[in-house]
Amino acid sequence: VDEIKQVIDISTLRSDYRQFEDKRNLMSSFDLFLADDRIIPLLPPLIGKNFFKRGKQPISVSIGKKNISEQVARARDSTYLYLRGGPCCSVKVAKTGFSIEEVVENINTILPVVVERIPGRWKNIQSIHLKTTTSISLPLFKSLPTKARIES
Repeated sequence: VDEIKQVIDISTLRSDYRQFEDKRNLMSSFDLFLADDRIIPLLPPLIGKNFFKRGKQPISVSIGKKNISEQVARARDSTYLYLRGGPCCSVKVAKTGFSIEEVVENINTILPVVVERIPGRWKNIQSIHLKTTTSISLPLFKSLPTKARIES
């Protein structure tokens, strides 16, 4: 598969990436991490909590299936929503090279799925913003706090 730049087996991960600095260097070396679905449960203690804090946890692919190239392409082209304990979450909806129409289409496709995943759905969404890594936040949706929210 052409898209895969490096493969690290689990024994190498255990032996070569023990130190915090080694794990951090590994995390910053790549944009996307894929792992066979059979070893995903073994990875959290091996890669450390910073992978999860930064939203770079490995994406599950099934290596046992024949169409691995298709699975890698799907994982690469997908977006992921990670709900943490805090009040904010982010979802990548486009790349800077996309046209305005593509960005709008992606937002319209992703938004209903994201809302379904948020506990309480629209009642718990106060704002939606569009942002690049270097830009200020552009508000797309803003709701006023209700009396029940203010009292609690």
